Amino acid sequence: MSKQLIGAHADARVRDTHDPWTGLHVWPSVGGYPLYDDLLYGLMAKDELRLAPYRSAIGRAAAPSAVDIGTGRDLALAHACIDAGVELVYAIEELDGVYRAAAARAFALGLDDRIAVLHGSSTAVELPGRVDLVVSEIIGSIGSAEGVIPVLDDARRRFLAPGGTMIPHRCVTRVAAASLPDQLHDDPGFSPLAVPYLQALFDLAGGPFDVRLCLPGLSAEHLLSTPGVFEDLRFAEPLHTDEDRDLVLRIERPGRLDGLALWINLWCAPDDEPIDALAQTTSWVVVFLPLFHPGAAVGPGDRVRLRCGRRLSDDGIHPDYQVAGTLQRQAGPATAFDLDLPHHGRIFRQNAFYQRLFPR
Repeated sequence: MSKQLIGAHADARVRDTHDPWTGLHVWPSVGGYPLYDDLLYGLMAKDELRLAPYRSAIGRAAAPSAVDIGTGRDLALAHACIDAGVELVYAIEELDGVYRAAAARAFALGLDDRIAVLHGSSTAVELPGRVDLVVSEIIGSIGSAEGVIPVLDDARRRFLAPGGTMIPHRCVTRVAAASLPDQLHDDPGFSPLAVPYLQALFDLAGGPFDVRLCLPGLSAEHLLSTPGVFEDLRFAEPLHTDEDRDLVLRIERPGRLDGLALWINLWCAPDDEPIDALAQTTSWVVVFLPLFHPGAAVGPGDRVRLRCGRRLSDDGIHPDYQVAGTLQRQAGPATAFDLDLPHHGRIFRQNAFYQRLFPR
């Protein structure tokens, strides 16, 4: 284990490992921030578990026109639309460098007459007319994290023709009580590959903050409770940026409760099997919310009473999250907890786990 200075105001614990991809380290969740680079685009381009359901749903939509929101460098979904017979695709990209790369790719593929690459935020772009298909891949490891609620709600209202199709159809973020792998619990730290992204996140926010944490190695074997629904987004219906949801997670097996695991189930079409970020290895990764450190012993019959909150952040696009509640054991007093995870801001080292990750 080593410490590395991140910006001028924080040290981060970094795991010394020969394999920076293993699940025995932490990654910051970078969805929802303008940090996409060759590494991240390369991972997504190779993710067939992610792309194949999109292609299948696009092929069944039989749409003559489409808009691809957040098209990305590689135009993956716009190109899938062309392959499915869509005559004209408006491919919208907000990030300047990514837009230029996407426009160059459309030209190189000889598709610039059928893929119109547009620069700007989709909420500010005007299309010449409505389209039959709205497709987007701006789904985060927490479904709403990349700003999909205001973006796709706007697209449904302004872009989609009557009777048109939204892809994806639905995204459910599930939540369960979880125990960390012992090695990560005893010695938590970031992957060496994550350090530049941490630096960039802190630079964007103007200082250090408690970033949302992804754990690539967390799986069903680390869950202690029944799952609940953190949020349920159905994109063909009106969406609300702010929401509170109360749930009870029933502990099913004895263990050490460290926090909450969150993962998405994504349906590209209503009758499809969902992509499951817990059961499948995709570029969507399980998110971990640390609540108890060094952990709380629990057993069957104990309950986690949880309130999940989502509020639109001051940038008008991305959400802030809050969780609060109590651990109610069959024997002993209830233990209260709370955690704030804004999209950006100065909440820093708010609990013991974050204090381990960031020694100062």
